[in-house]
Amino acid sequence: MARTANLKASPPVTEAIGELPALWPDSALFFADLYAIFYGDPEKTRQLESNVSGFFGYGGRLIPMLGLLYRGGGNLLILQEPVDPAPLAYFRDRLGLVLPTIEVLDHHRFATFHEGLAADPALLERLKAHPAARLDGYVTDPPLERIARRLNKDLVNTYAESRRANDKVALERFLGGAGLPLFDGGEAEPGPDLVARLKDLEGLGYHRAAVRSSLGASGFGVATVDLSSGPEAAAETLPAFLAAEERLLVQGWVEPGTREVEAVTSPSVQFFCGDKGITLFDLTGQLLRDASIHEGNVAPPLDLPNELPADRALTAEILAQSREVVRWVAATGYRGTGSIDFLVFRRAGRWRVVVCEVNARVTGATYPSLLARRFLPQRAWLMRNFAFVPAFSCGGALDALDAADLLFTPDKDEGVLPINFIRADGSWRVEKAQLLFLAGRPERCVELVEACGDLLPARGRYARD
Repeated sequence: MARTANLKASPPVTEAIGELPALWPDSALFFADLYAIFYGDPEKTRQLESNVSGFFGYGGRLIPMLGLLYRGGGNLLILQEPVDPAPLAYFRDRLGLVLPTIEVLDHHRFATFHEGLAADPALLERLKAHPAARLDGYVTDPPLERIARRLNKDLVNTYAESRRANDKVALERFLGGAGLPLFDGGEAEPGPDLVARLKDLEGLGYHRAAVRSSLGASGFGVATVDLSSGPEAAAETLPAFLAAEERLLVQGWVEPGTREVEAVTSPSVQFFCGDKGITLFDLTGQLLRDASIHEGNVAPPLDLPNELPADRALTAEILAQSREVVRWVAATGYRGTGSIDFLVFRRAGRWRVVVCEVNARVTGATYPSLLARRFLPQRAWLMRNFAFVPAFSCGGALDALDAADLLFTPDKDEGVLPINFIRADGSWRVEKAQLLFLAGRPERCVELVEACGDLLPARGRYARD
């Protein structure tokens, strides 16, 4: 079954930056299947799994926030590995959050959720009998559609709706048609057409170019090519899965020192698109490592220019472009949370705002933003991925934070809220954690990050998202 909606309808857009939006009023079954993000593309999925530590524990982030996303209570979350009971007690007893029921289709036994359900008739019957009418996931791929039919549940989004809203080539066409700013470059087919695009960018003075697949996430599905050895040689360095795409986006890489660019930052707007309205509810800054690898988010952005009145003008431009983009997202039929990522850069003394991409799903910024806006509206937050020497337990981490008076509870105006602990494979030792730092100012959040790094056995570098 699928939600029926007028795909041309455009719900009204409201702005409530720094506030928890009115999300889904009912309940859902949520399949936390990270494999689905690339809609079945095996090469991108292999890249994601091999490069992201704690891949199968990622879905644990949904535990504290699913009751905020679906406010009806009685949610059910299907994960790929078991979770430690210590953080569940913290979420429930200390934070007062409404937690979902958890079912596990262990990745050691089942390659996919679809396979796991086929092998567990009892679970299949429990899910069928569950009172929640909606079924959701990070994205909707064909296997999730098949699961929805087996369970007789309504999908929040169909495969077609989910894919359209995440199509970067389609977004580029919309931006161009709407007269919104674009990066230098454009669409290209692999082969001579791609080389010609790269030559154009080289002629404009770019040293590097980004070559993007129509579908990608978390930095996968895009390659950065060096133009210094020539466009033909640059094209030959593309991964095979990109070279096999029918259409690519080829864009000049904007960086300081190239074409009079003096400074670059990457803010992101968080949105919720419902049947009755769209809300822009947070403005965050992306914390990026070399090669634009995502490591976390901060709100408000630390490096968005603050020279008055430039900051107000830039924020207004970011939100104005966001309103146009979310109307396009709504027109695809997509409903749910998402992020609009921007590049803001100063060229020859003038600031410019360009949309990079839309991620129409629960993103890495959705979890911390909803939790932060639930407990401390209009305040600052920062989320970092901490990698640990694998000799720490969830309970030990919580006890250490509590003893140092750093653990956040609702009676405090700042602190550390652990969103998710990811265990080392085959044990309950902590390998990685997503930690949310809450305070009055983003600079104070940075101080809490440093205090947490001194307290817990974190490695010297933050982990990628």
